[in-house]
Amino acid sequence: MPKTSLHAANLAANARHNAVGTMTLDPTPSGIAIVLARMASALHWYLDHRDSQSVTAFGYQATVGRLYVARNGQLTAGTLNARIAQAARHAGIDFADMLDWGNGGELLIEPVIVNVNATFGETDVWHAEMMIMRHIMQEGLAKQSLRWVAIGASSVCCVNCSGWMSKYAVHHAPPAQRGDAPTRSWRHPSSQTVTAYGQGGVEYYLARGQQSLGVT
Repeated sequence: MPKTSLHAANLAANARHNAVGTMTLDPTPSGIAIVLARMASALHWYLDHRDSQSVTAFGYQATVGRLYVARNGQLTAGTLNARIAQAARHAGIDFADMLDWGNGGELLIEPVIVNVNATFGETDVWHAEMMIMRHIMQEGLAKQSLRWVAIGASSVCCVNCSGWMSKYAVHHAPPAQRGDAPTRSWRHPSSQTVTAYGQGGVEYYLARGQQSLGVT
């Protein structure tokens, strides 16, 4: 729910940051998150030659067997499936490495690939991991079922993304560490509120594009 003061926004941000590292320790989805991070790195750095100004993320939802890919920047759609397969080969990964851990550990056939950027629209202020979480929730997966989602990114998750995903038991890699400084701006996947940081914490908070609780 959108906050009504900068103080409340700071409290919520601190709660996210303190949640970093509190995920459950089931090794299967954590291992899948690591696999996804290797694929994301191969696609981002090796194939698409992107820089650190953007992040590529993969998400895997075990309940439906879908592989999501998103980037907070341009994600070329034309040869995406072929590039993902090439990224997997470059990282030494077989799609069979991703087990359907929600169905007794049975091997899953090659997953359906979803290009989140193709339907997401504007990516401004969205982090790639949160683009995937927003997309999955819009598909109807409830927050209490997000434990069946694993996320892997081409760079270390920020403390906001990592803390939010830890809160809902979303296994992710590479995770942030407590004490990491937040990135300048971050958008919440549920409320879509924008939180911007200065040296003293949250200095700007925009609720659903209508209400600013700080200086623009």
